[in-house]
Amino acid sequence: MLVKYESGSTAIDLKDDGTGFLYYPNGTIAISCSQATDYQNSYYVFDKDRGGSLLFGLDEMGVGFCTSSKRKSAESDGSSLIFTTKGGVLTNSEGTIVNDWKWDRSSLEKGNEPTDTVVNHLNEHVTFKYKDRSLMSLEFQCESARHSIDTRVRVRRTTNYLTNAKKGEAGRLIPQIDNVSLKDRQISFSESMRAQKNKLHPKSE
Repeated sequence: MLVKYESGSTAIDLKDDGTGFLYYPNGTIAISCSQATDYQNSYYVFDKDRGGSLLFGLDEMGVGFCTSSKRKSAESDGSSLIFTTKGGVLTNSEGTIVNDWKWDRSSLEKGNEPTDTVVNHLNEHVTFKYKDRSLMSLEFQCESARHSIDTRVRVRRTTNYLTNAKKGEAGRLIPQIDNVSLKDRQISFSESMRAQKNKLHPKSE
């Protein structure tokens, strides 16, 4: 995906796997999308100030932070988000904690996770939207260039053992799992070891 500004400079340059860069009109990097695993990317957002301040960072596990630009022209709201392996914290422009919650559903101290979508304006061009770890996105809008990046936490496994389960008696679900018996494992192991032995001591036949 390649999008350019009217001036001819590159605005969006992303590969099919979602990795690449989004740029401000002055050529500096706005958003960086890098590959973390074969099914998940990590994301970074930089401000358009001289130092290219880091405003947002999120890894493949959904751990990171989101803060607002300090520039007067940034049109940011000053709020911040922090994501850890255990939960998240939302603060307002004064640094006061608005929400504090935990991901672990079995925890006795689950916290007060936001019920509405949290919208954080990082600067005048980039907005982060959060509902939960399965509904997160970065919205980029600068001049004629617009793009939405899905930053949700993905898992390799998309199905569970009940997906292909069959109904048995009394409505009981019977998982359809291809199990390898201990006997089959032993036979397979013996065959592989026999092949290794033939390499060291090949037979005449």
